[in-house]
Amino acid sequence: MAEAVVSMVLESLALLSTELTLSSGRARLTDQILDAQGQLIMIRSLLEDADARQSHVDEVSDWVATIRDAVCDLEDIIESYVLKEASRRNGSWMQIIARGFACVGVVDIGKTGLKIRRIRAQLSDLIDSFINYGIVSRMRPDNESATSVRNNLMSRRTYSHAIERFVVGLEEDVGSLVRHLVGGENSPSVVSVWGMAGVGKTTVAQQVYHHTKIRYHFDCMAWVCLSQEFQSRDVLQEILTKLISATDEQRREFAEMNASEIAELLYNTQQRNKCFVVLDDIWTRDAWDSLKLAFPGEGTKSKILLTTRSEEVALHAAGGEGGFLYKARPLMEQESWILFKQTAFPEPVAHTESIRQKEVLGMKMVERCGGLPLAVIVLAGLLARKNTVEEWLTVSEDVEAYLRGGKYEGKYEEGLIAPISSESAENIEDASYGYLNELVERCMVQVVKHSLTGNIKTIRLHDVMLELCRKMAERENFLYVVNSSEATQTQLAASCNKVPRLAVYLFSILENLLHAVNSSEATETQASIKKVRRLAVHLDGIGHELAPPCDKRHASLRSLLFFVGGHYYSDIHRKLLRSLCRDFKFLKVLKFEDMKAEPEVELPSDIGNLVHLRFLSLKNSEIKRLPSSVANLVCLQTLDLRSVEWVSVKIPNVFWKMAKLRHLYLPLNHRVTEKLSLATLHNLQTLANISSQDCDLKDLIELTDLRKLVLDAREPTEFKTLEEIMISSSITFDHLQSLSLVTGNGNGDIPTLIVLSCPHLLKLQLYGRIKGFPDDDHFSNLIKVTLEETNLQACHIKRLEKLTKLKVLFLRMGALKSETMVFSKEGFPQLEFLSLLGLCELKEWTVEEGAMPRLYSLHIGYCWRLRAVPDGLQHILTLKELTIKRMYHEFCKRLEKGGADFDKFRHASVTITNKR
Repeated sequence: MAEAVVSMVLESLALLSTELTLSSGRARLTDQILDAQGQLIMIRSLLEDADARQSHVDEVSDWVATIRDAVCDLEDIIESYVLKEASRRNGSWMQIIARGFACVGVVDIGKTGLKIRRIRAQLSDLIDSFINYGIVSRMRPDNESATSVRNNLMSRRTYSHAIERFVVGLEEDVGSLVRHLVGGENSPSVVSVWGMAGVGKTTVAQQVYHHTKIRYHFDCMAWVCLSQEFQSRDVLQEILTKLISATDEQRREFAEMNASEIAELLYNTQQRNKCFVVLDDIWTRDAWDSLKLAFPGEGTKSKILLTTRSEEVALHAAGGEGGFLYKARPLMEQESWILFKQTAFPEPVAHTESIRQKEVLGMKMVERCGGLPLAVIVLAGLLARKNTVEEWLTVSEDVEAYLRGGKYEGKYEEGLIAPISSESAENIEDASYGYLNELVERCMVQVVKHSLTGNIKTIRLHDVMLELCRKMAERENFLYVVNSSEATQTQLAASCNKVPRLAVYLFSILENLLHAVNSSEATETQASIKKVRRLAVHLDGIGHELAPPCDKRHASLRSLLFFVGGHYYSDIHRKLLRSLCRDFKFLKVLKFEDMKAEPEVELPSDIGNLVHLRFLSLKNSEIKRLPSSVANLVCLQTLDLRSVEWVSVKIPNVFWKMAKLRHLYLPLNHRVTEKLSLATLHNLQTLANISSQDCDLKDLIELTDLRKLVLDAREPTEFKTLEEIMISSSITFDHLQSLSLVTGNGNGDIPTLIVLSCPHLLKLQLYGRIKGFPDDDHFSNLIKVTLEETNLQACHIKRLEKLTKLKVLFLRMGALKSETMVFSKEGFPQLEFLSLLGLCELKEWTVEEGAMPRLYSLHIGYCWRLRAVPDGLQHILTLKELTIKRMYHEFCKRLEKGGADFDKFRHASVTITNKR
């Protein structure tokens, strides 16, 4: 957890230092920030081990806690500085950055620099205490030297024992290297393996190191991975220690020796014995020159194998053209494919259609790996964790971005969740969902319900895991909970059905875990908390006294979640809102949902003070106006304003200033003061409840990254206008997965072209006339379809039933303009849920044997002319739920005990309500 906190602060420092570098007169502050970044990078490396061991060693736990507090204080200093400048210039902090900090006061810069220096001094002391005062030895059971720890903090470590699980195409090359190394005194003493990054140099070295002939031939062996800026003395000591399997006493003696003494002792050891040393990743000629005097060279039985990216270094180390060089070669196409399959399909799999599609995609992606084994393995490992063809398709659309190897350039400011790269096709939502999947795979989180697409929709925690997380969160001061309920819950059920909120749920997952803490526990915890940065408040009919007070402990709040246990109306909410907007200006996450008040609440203009907000949800809160000051929230990524239908919300034209917005949910009932400008929102993925009268329809074609769109055409001709715009621009929405088109009261026409411009839809909802359902080839991925007032003919059902992936179908009022409907044999092969509601013209419905073989649930309601349930349904043994609502008495009587259809549905649970 502490490591994650460090990563977040590093991103804030990176953004600030970049912008300060572009402005004049800020060199000293920039230097302070860059130095702090260097310290945090080192600390993050230390925390990789410390986080894992702190539960076992008290000293380590205390050290981690102190580090975490210091890093959080550093974050406070940075954001306080930015906030002051935003206030001084009456603008947002991004506006300040955009203008190069031209008007930032020198005094404030000096004060900020002084504060940063104090934190840096504290961090420096903490690093020294970690390395020099025994914490390392208590944390590391192998008593690795403190110097070695320091030198390897920044290095990319490789290990002799970490053999690649799958190796392809190296047998002959490894054999050749082994023959040269065991060839005796006349063979080269240095063998150089060189090649570009990722081509497999280290893998070759590992295969040689573990070869049977090598193990048999040499008396002692050592493997050392070098950092770019290693200390030669420490490297030579590490080699010597490994070659002679040094005792603790010998290690203490080595620690007292200087570099020359270590080198001489290592030289003599190799003269007396047949030693084999691997030096992995030598970067420069100088690096080799600083070590070579400790190796005997020609005429000795000891040998060295080194790896390097540079041919010049390889030649230099091997003694020129007469030495032995091996250039690691890329894999052949067939070798790459074999290696890919071994990782991506580790277990034998049936050759299903899904596997066939994955193999086709896989072959194309492997070609783009250029024969680099590392690229093939990284790609295959990523795809092995992705279950659906759609996920593989997403990766295939931007393979190069995935193969850049986890580079995070700071263009996403997402807290704990970072995408593979800033240019990756896998965005922050995909990355967060991947983390959630990993939690499930490790049995840390239990899945309660999956969505129609197979994604995780609802999760919960076992009570044992809940208790463990509670204790960990308390110990690490990760969050604080105020709960007015006396009942202690034992399970968490967190709804994750909205993908845009997954990142937030993952960011605050431990916050949600602690909802079970009762008020007495919270009081005890409060006394021991130094500063509260994440707070969850449960309001259950009282509330205002549970709001966080504005004091030093709460002044640094980053995340504040309110949970309402019951619906009640109170003036408390106005006071809460004003307090939040005025007193907690560092907030990044604010969840203020289900808040009721009479009359409706106006969101305070002070909301514009919360310039660091990334997530703001006012869902189902009775807010009647959105102030124009929200334009200051330029960091905002998710804004959820969905409200009850009877509350009309006034919306200003401010969203165009919020370029980082990714998910925008407007109220179902709203009115705009002027047309909304949306063309600048290039990151937008969700746009819900937008009306064609709210914005210029031309803006919509700029939003090519949309994944979900809910669009209402108030006038019958407006969809026609949108169609014309799309024809002129030749635009397609390649990322759109969910589309809902509504034409006023269902009286308008929906042009087919709009739907056809979305080739990868998973969910489609149409409310209005459509001149025929498009061919099934255009919608082979559709999983859920909802139709209302579409006026389809019976023949159009033939196209619907050919959708091979369709699982859910709603046919509502006016969807079908026909008295008959036939579901053919083998039609709707994957359909699980069917709802027929308000099909007033339908008299006869025929289901042929073999149709809907997977149907589980059937709902029929308000179809008043339908005479009976089709006989063909009795052959569908998967049918478990049959719900009848508001149908005529004669229809219902056939399904009741003694009725004509009663025995046909004994295998299903039949529910009849509101008979007419």
